[in-house]
Amino acid sequence: MTFTPNGRVTALIRVHPGLVRLRVRLDGRPLDWEAGQYTFLGLNGDRQPYSISSPILAADGHSLLAADDPELEFYVRTDDGTLGPALGTLKSGDPLEVGPEVAGHCTLGDISLDVDVLLCATGTGEAPHNAMIAELLRRGQKGRIGAVVSCRLEEDLAYREIHHRLAEKYANYSYLAFATREGSHAGRHIQDLLKDGTLARLTGVRLASGAVHVFLCGNSAMVGRPTREDGRWVYPSGPGLTELLVTDHGLRPQGPDGAFDIHFERYD
Repeated sequence: MTFTPNGRVTALIRVHPGLVRLRVRLDGRPLDWEAGQYTFLGLNGDRQPYSISSPILAADGHSLLAADDPELEFYVRTDDGTLGPALGTLKSGDPLEVGPEVAGHCTLGDISLDVDVLLCATGTGEAPHNAMIAELLRRGQKGRIGAVVSCRLEEDLAYREIHHRLAEKYANYSYLAFATREGSHAGRHIQDLLKDGTLARLTGVRLASGAVHVFLCGNSAMVGRPTREDGRWVYPSGPGLTELLVTDHGLRPQGPDGAFDIHFERYD
């Protein structure tokens, strides 16, 4: 596969040896994308999809990043796969192939400003949610915005300080992050926090159909995406968040039947 670079690395923020935030600027026309979508990164013939993330805040650390910011940010594990480790060796100024395709249907669309929005992610699955949070705050979302992130270790929470600043600045924004292998929530998962009421209590979101839109991205066991068989939903063993939200709270999963409350990030 031919390597055709069309962008340059502007910054590589190393969170730890296995995790980086990669910022890129295209040489020509910027990508036309929506918060929640993904594109492709390519290097030396290897090309993989990555969700477009966001630093959320501008360089001053206080104001929101402009919607037309010319740079793209990606959240990359550099200790897994083939492309990730290669991306982790890049430095400012290095060439990179970006796009040209942009895809994905897990976007904010025309959801009402008055509904609550709950975004649940594991690991780097929070990347598209960061872009969505920035968009929600820029447009003045009136409902509650709750971001919930779980990871293996606390050092994996690359955006934690940014989210804490947001929670201090925006009264309708809340952030709940924890490690599953250490700390006060060790051994627990987002599903557990939903079942015991911790998630609703700490985020303040209304878990009722029509009152909230839930976006899920990350570990398949957490998402628990169902399939449609003979006119009914069939869930994987778990249960995952989708089944819990449907059976315990009456929410509607993303499917062929029109209106829904639960959105899935997926690579088409």
